[in-house]
Amino acid sequence: MAVHPRFRPALVAVVLLAGPGLVDRLPAAVTLQKLSPGAVSPGRVTRLTCRGTELETARTLWTSFPAEVRKVSAKGDGAGQATFEVTLPAESIGRGAIRVVTDRGVSNVRLLLRESLTSHTDDRPADEKPLTLPLAIDGSVVAGEPDRCRIQLKAGERLTVDLWARRLGSSLDPVVRVIDPGGRTVIAEDDTPGLAGDVGFSVLAADEGVHTVSVTDVRRRGGDAYRYRLRLARYVPLTVAYPLFVRSGQPARLRLLGPGTTADRAVPGLPAGGTVWVGGPVGPGGGRALLSVQVDDRERGVESEPNDDGSKANPLAAGAGVSGLLDRPGDRDWFRITLKKGQRLQLVGRTASLGVAGRLYMRLCNAEGGTLVVAPQQAATRCVLDYTAAADAEVRLLVEDLQRRGGPGFAYHLDCRLRTADFDLGVAADRLQAVAGGSLSVKVTAARRDFQGAIRLSVEGLGKNVMLAGELIPAGKNETTLKITLPAGLEPGSLASLRIVGSGQLDTPPVGPTVKELSSIKYDRGDLGIFDDFISDKKGGLNFAEYDVELANAGEYLVLLRYAAAAQRVAVMKLDGRVVNSSIMSKTTGSWSTKTARWFNEGLVKFPKGKSVLRLEKVGVFSHLTAIRIALPAPRKKQPGRVIHARARVTVPLRKDLGGMPFVPRELDGTVLLSVGKK
Repeated sequence: MAVHPRFRPALVAVVLLAGPGLVDRLPAAVTLQKLSPGAVSPGRVTRLTCRGTELETARTLWTSFPAEVRKVSAKGDGAGQATFEVTLPAESIGRGAIRVVTDRGVSNVRLLLRESLTSHTDDRPADEKPLTLPLAIDGSVVAGEPDRCRIQLKAGERLTVDLWARRLGSSLDPVVRVIDPGGRTVIAEDDTPGLAGDVGFSVLAADEGVHTVSVTDVRRRGGDAYRYRLRLARYVPLTVAYPLFVRSGQPARLRLLGPGTTADRAVPGLPAGGTVWVGGPVGPGGGRALLSVQVDDRERGVESEPNDDGSKANPLAAGAGVSGLLDRPGDRDWFRITLKKGQRLQLVGRTASLGVAGRLYMRLCNAEGGTLVVAPQQAATRCVLDYTAAADAEVRLLVEDLQRRGGPGFAYHLDCRLRTADFDLGVAADRLQAVAGGSLSVKVTAARRDFQGAIRLSVEGLGKNVMLAGELIPAGKNETTLKITLPAGLEPGSLASLRIVGSGQLDTPPVGPTVKELSSIKYDRGDLGIFDDFISDKKGGLNFAEYDVELANAGEYLVLLRYAAAAQRVAVMKLDGRVVNSSIMSKTTGSWSTKTARWFNEGLVKFPKGKSVLRLEKVGVFSHLTAIRIALPAPRKKQPGRVIHARARVTVPLRKDLGGMPFVPRELDGTVLLSVGKK
């Protein structure tokens, strides 16, 4: 059976297989370089040949979609090849991902299609009989040379071309030409809007005879990394499934839109977690458009016409999302948003990352039509507009294509948010190795937005016996090396999943009873200067003071510092050698006199039971510190403290494996594979 996780946004899933003990790098030896064919067929058994390195112990395939997988023997199998039979449900369609699972680890990810078009390869002899529609060709271009295939067409017959390269993680930047029987170019296409650099179009043959379809790289490059799947059929092309988002668990009705055509498609209630694919009407002989729609658990709206001027603006609530359609050149959509004084509005418009055409222009206006702010145009496919309300007001947002284009493919999605402090997390690897009871280390980074507090990491999915070290990204810092010690009871070769989750406290809990108070001048170790009632530096370089703290109970305690400062002198707090806050003593009191000293809450610190060492240090001059207090947080009488959460993503390593793919599939971003084997 295939391994297919039930995805959620930014989920970190982990597969446990074979490998050595402490490993903090990718198992680079196991690689998947080429798939043949480039698609698996729904409702049938597809023999899939995987070529790469270190594949002789291959056991099965990990798939991002439900499938049955059986390892079979075939000519050429060994270190460089493994063969599988893959069976899909009849309704399975769209793009998917696979990895080869071996006793030595898990391979890199590769993308393929799930569709029923018959697959051919690009190594046919030039004098071979012309092919008839529908079909698909899997190939890779040679540097400086076009790949060609010959197609027999009748006069008036439709030829629909859909070339997948960038959307499958290939390095190919394709140009596709159709040449008629007389040698004339019928059409040459490069970078079709909405296809992430790939090509799609449809033409009617003017003459009967053999037509040539050629594929080349725009810069004449080539090699195994410049692979493609060329879909050739007679179906009417469709460009977008609208709206772009549907809510999980609820039936929805989609409009499938294309040049001069529309089709409806009912979608049953689906689980949240990423991208779902739908097919357009089947063309003569087979083949259909493959369109994506996003599924999550938010309620989202759809813009309604007429809304071409500010007086007809659609209402848009803060926190809402809406799908829009610029269905003709020059189309404009207006929205109105009610804000309170001081609210920080952020509007995010997306196009190409959702598989649709267009580059947005967004302008925010006041009720009289005067411009308040225009979104910067540096980003081609993600348009972001920020605005802070100076007073209670209703503002109006204009959305249009930057070049005033429009049509059935020019959809967009708009998120209307009130900005708050938050952060994103990233993991440096999408696959790791360890043994049951062993340890692994992985780098976790934080991208902060107005949040400078500590971020505490946790790991879900491996039971209560998981032990962590380095689980704190200190306040003001952006990374940590997370060490995970796996439970000893994990069965070698078994499969499990985990999530790496970060949480941060937006507001510090109020101070409760004091547990311990220390005079700053009575440090146990250090080199800070001792003055009448405070400590400060007496030398250049690193200054520090250490205090032995003994507590009866382990837990999270507040650390408060009483100091005076006429200027900001930010220092670092460590507990038992680990940084717990890198931005303490960041406030000022108006002077250096201890008469102005005040208590400042430096946040929660997780103390062990018994003795620990609290260290305060700074390179350079030190604020005038008089006392240290360890206190319990007070119980909250009203609402609990606000905590923000984020799940780690693996965009960077996935993008590297997928040829610099600009938009990593949502259902993959956050998936980490971890190999666990015998000791």
